[in-house]
Amino acid sequence: TSPVRATPAPARTAGPRASPSTVTKSSGVSSAPDAGAAGAIALVGATATGKTAVGILLAEALGTEIIGCDSRQVYRRLDIGSAKPTPAERRRVHHHLVDVADPEERYSAARYRDDVLALLPVFAARGRAPLFVGGTGLYLRAALEGLCPAPPGLPGLRRWITAIGATLPGGLHP
Repeated sequence: TSPVRATPAPARTAGPRASPSTVTKSSGVSSAPDAGAAGAIALVGATATGKTAVGILLAEALGTEIIGCDSRQVYRRLDIGSAKPTPAERRRVHHHLVDVADPEERYSAARYRDDVLALLPVFAARGRAPLFVGGTGLYLRAALEGLCPAPPGLPGLRRWITAIGATLPGGLHP
């Protein structure tokens, strides 16, 4: 095994607020942490800080593949401004969850979690630790810790809000 592992920093608390490690998780399916992510390694940070280059070197050294952890890199054809790995970088190390959705599609932290959960057995079967590389902390938390249960969407709510927006002088942002 490699000495490189993701180690969470101690949670900081303000007053009586509980740290994430003491918060009881719901038993809902989408909220439970996934044991298949054991040994996961995460390289996260701001855009243009060299995560991709370091991630590729790390993946090569560990003999693993990268799971993209970026809310913009999931979209096809959004190459400018998203700092996607180049085709040459993607040939060096396989990158999962890059270019998996069309810009017209909704891609959420919940969908990202589902996509990661589908990948974890592949990593486990190969005996490889998943290497998350990116800058979207919410996606990483969703994948490793789960999401709180959310109520289902309300059918028709978007249409209703859009109809109201059409009556306003400047409309509403889509």
